[in-house]
Amino acid sequence: MEGVSKTEADRPASESAPATEEQEFAPPPGPTPEEQYIAESIELYDFQAKYMDSVLDGRVPGVSFKMKNNGDRTLDRVEIVVLFKDATGSVIAEEDYSPIFVSEYNLSGDNKPLKPGYIWQLERGRFYAAKSVPSEWKEGAAEIKIVDIRFRDERR
Repeated sequence: MEGVSKTEADRPASESAPATEEQEFAPPPGPTPEEQYIAESIELYDFQAKYMDSVLDGRVPGVSFKMKNNGDRTLDRVEIVVLFKDATGSVIAEEDYSPIFVSEYNLSGDNKPLKPGYIWQLERGRFYAAKSVPSEWKEGAAEIKIVDIRFRDERR
């Protein structure tokens, strides 16, 4: 019996070479419901990033902002990231904050969700400290964005 070698052209489609990466993976789906809600329904405003006076730590980098839920869903969690930049505009540090964090284990006292139409802000005169931001930070050079949310389980 002779050894027969099939070329790629001779093989039936079922025996053809494995699919390429492009064929195996479909393009990613559109935004998640959470990403869409962040983009369309949550407004961040009055953002300030500057050196602020802390009773315990003296003058430290800090941030303050307001957030409004313009949508129709209640939020149990909102996670924020602030990117701090140097004089060239390069990001040199980041800080994460969770201004809305509803949990049975939350002992901070403010365990409230962000309801539709409501505005969240820290108490007057308060701010989020950013103690790990290096001295190379250019005061005021910062960017804030919402990175994640969790909707309230409306079945409760």
